[in-house]
Amino acid sequence: MYAWAYLILPQSRMKKTVEEEKKLMAERKAVNYVLGALSCSYESVPAKFQEKFAQLAKELREEYPEARKLEDGAKKQAVAITDAMSYLYKYADEEEQKAYAEYAEKMREKYKFN
Repeated sequence: MYAWAYLILPQSRMKKTVEEEKKLMAERKAVNYVLGALSCSYESVPAKFQEKFAQLAKELREEYPEARKLEDGAKKQAVAITDAMSYLYKYADEEEQKAYAEYAEKMREKYKFN
């Protein structure tokens, strides 16, 4: 999502190497994906799993404070879907990547998030 960020920062201002920044961005995408899935499915799972979902989400947010904050309602689901597509993009073939990118762009425009 923000892959361009490490390319435009002068190396003197970067606290990490380019490779470290790439790794951290990949981790953030995965964390955003998991947090979205946990949040959207929380109410649908049995109570015994809700506590585990909440604990995992809490631990992820503590470890990755810059992870995307989710809002309630349709926007939360749109953000979660877009984060999932962003994470899964690298595993898709070229045709699927194009479809993911187009759909994500439409979701961002409709629900006004980045």
